[in-house]
Amino acid sequence: MDTEARLKSIMEVLDQLAEDTSVPRNIRRGATEAKNRLTKKEDALDLRVQSAIMIMDDLANDPNLPLHGRTQIWNIISALETVPAAAYSVAALWVRRTMRKIAERQLGFLREPQVTSRYFVFLALFATPIVFGLLLFMQAAQVLPQTSPNDAVLRTLGWTFALAVTLAVLSEAWIVVRWKAASFGDMFARVLVLAVIPETVIMYVLTVAVLALGLLLHDSTEPPISQASADSIIRSLKIMMIGTFAAPLSTALANRQPVLNVDTFPRALLWIASGDVLGIVCLVLAISGLPGS
Repeated sequence: MDTEARLKSIMEVLDQLAEDTSVPRNIRRGATEAKNRLTKKEDALDLRVQSAIMIMDDLANDPNLPLHGRTQIWNIISALETVPAAAYSVAALWVRRTMRKIAERQLGFLREPQVTSRYFVFLALFATPIVFGLLLFMQAAQVLPQTSPNDAVLRTLGWTFALAVTLAVLSEAWIVVRWKAASFGDMFARVLVLAVIPETVIMYVLTVAVLALGLLLHDSTEPPISQASADSIIRSLKIMMIGTFAAPLSTALANRQPVLNVDTFPRALLWIASGDVLGIVCLVLAISGLPGS
């Protein structure tokens, strides 16, 4: 099922929830609001999805929500959280489509021995966040007990990491696609350097995530974190959500160069590094906002 088809099925379930008279009125209003957020085509898909998830998460914590309504909301949240995973396949298909277009104008391009191997290098780069995600998941699985503050922190952490991965992977693909044949030819090493830089936002988010999980992890003799501490961690993670937009920003600045060669590469590198300042500022603010900092 492609992204649009998945979103359509999610909105159908939201319609059902909005029309269910057995759930409280505020839940029905929230379902309608979540659907409206998803249909705002002028906003980026990631922003629409994250906005809808936050609305549904608030609804799921309503004490007046009946069991069947809570189950329906969690099903919607689970479906929404699978949407960012499409970034990996979109990036790979985007680059592959560009390669085919190059081959239409440059005969024999796809048969050149280095082209396929370099394509797989880019695919490996796109897959790097999967490794980081697994490491983060393994550490998050150790968080006990399953209290409401802990759950809220873990959900926000998951959304933040998903947003960072989606924006970073698509930004990397954008760089490869922007320089077309040069990405697979004599500029391959330089394009690879540029493509790695958007992934720094994942490292920034990972840094805050590890610090946040460190606050949640404790032995059985210590009390769980308070709601106030959880709120501070969530605020820091939301700051990092803003910081993840350093990836497309830095990519857009680097891609302004009309051509990429030995002379223009330093300028492209300077531009892409300058865009990363947003991520660094958000990282500093996020860390300073964590409890005990």
